[in-house]
Parts: sequence; C-alpha cells; structure tokens
Amino acid sequence: HSMGAHTAPFFFKGGKTGVLLIHGFTGTPWSMRELGLHLSSAGFTVMAPLLPGHGTIPPDLIGIRWEQWVESLMHARDRLAGQCDSIFAAGLSMGGALAYALAARSRLEGVISMAAPFRLERPGIRLLPLVLPFKRYWKKKKGAHLSDEGLQIAYDRYPLAGVMEFQKLLADMRPRLSEVTCPALILHAKGDPTVSFENAARIEAALGSGDKRRILLDDPCHIITHGADRHRLETEVLGFIRRVSKNKGRKEKAAFAFRGL
Repeated sequence: HSMGAHTAPFFFKGGKTGVLLIHGFTGTPWSMRELGLHLSSAGFTVMAPLLPGHGTIPPDLIGIRWEQWVESLMHARDRLAGQCDSIFAAGLSMGGALAYALAARSRLEGVISMAAPFRLERPGIRLLPLVLPFKRYWKKKKGAHLSDEGLQIAYDRYPLAGVMEFQKLLADMRPRLSEVTCPALILHAKGDPTVSFENAARIEAALGSGDKRRILLDDPCHIITHGADRHRLETEVLGFIRRVSKNKGRKEKAAFAFRGL
C-alpha cells in the first residue's frame, strides 16, 4: 500500500548545505514538496523522508512509537551529513516538533518550525487514554486529506494511538527546547484553525537559542507550505538558511585566521 508518486519521499542533490524536510502527523512529504523544489533551485541538497507509519493506510500508524519517528530522522540526518557540511531541519506541524527533538539530540546548523504545536489543545484531548480502548480513530473534516486536485495526500482519519504518541513527543520536546541552542526560525499563521498561533510564542520563549525569530503569516491556514502566504514562507526560510550559513562562514574564517597567528 502506498499513496502514489506525489506523496513519496524525495531527495534533490545540491551543494554542501543540506535541508531535512519533515512532514506532519498523518501527512506525507507532499506537504514539503514546493518548499523542497524552491530550496533545491537555490542550490541546497534537500531530503524529505516518510515518517514510520505514514503514507500507506491508517492502521499502519497504530503501534508506532514517537521514538521511532525521532530515530528515523536521526538516520536521515546522518545520511545527509555524508554529503553535506552543514544541516538544517525544517518541519511542518508535528514535523516542527520533531525538528526541535532532532536539534536537541544532534548537531544542526539551524532549525525551522512551521505551524508547530507547543502542546495539543483539542477539546477532549485529556480524555484520550480513557477513550482509547473503545475508539480507534478520529475522522477528519471531509476532504481534509485531499489536495486541491483531489489527490490523496494524507490519511482521512487520526489513529488515536498515534495522537497519544504525538502527545508523548510534545511532552518530551517541551523541557528540551531549552537545550536547543542553534539559530531558530518559527513560522505560524495568525488564524491557524488546527494549532493556535499562541503556540509559536510559547516555543520561542522556551528555546535556548540566542538567535531566534518568530514570523506570523496572515492567511489563516495550517498547511502554510501550501497556503496563500507560501511564497513569503519560502523567502523567509531561504533567507534564514543563507544568513545563518554566511555567519558560519565568517566564524570559520575568523577561527582560521586566529590559528594562523
């Protein structure tokens, strides 16, 4: 079972700066494709893996633990490190939380989150452990799993066991944000209907990074990589990666000059 070529993982070979793109809960690399093409055309090496339990059928997500998502991304990061000198991670929604989980556990040049949650605030979320023995799925809004062209790009339901793992991931992420010290860019839409934009400020406050920037977009949507403000998002992400890379170059030059004394 696989959804099709449009949801498959992708890899674009480019220069010595690599960007790891991380999709969201029940989603696929489709949500990262336009951003991936944009970064690739700017000369970066881009990798967008498929998270365990995703891109097939909803039951495949049941039984996957959040640690498996983090482990799979550690492997992806290491594969990228085989070709690149510096690595950035950029994630959408739960992918943003995973980008921070990765930044707290491995060396990244910079981290970018888009519409990422600090915590899940859905009504009834606290009742999850009680509901779980009786109910396996939460159905999504009609058509929420389809692209504008009607292609299936995500699961049509949330497996509740997976929502529990998402919760556990966030519980692990929150105290670790203070350990994230690399530059960070936080993007969120003001009227995000799925993850309220207040989450962006909470993430920013908790991050240990000295260089952190929060940008709020106007178009009220959650999948901001495909929303009306996607070109602004692409410009901000590209600008952030270029600026951080330039600073790294400057620091290396200074260290080299110092060694030569």
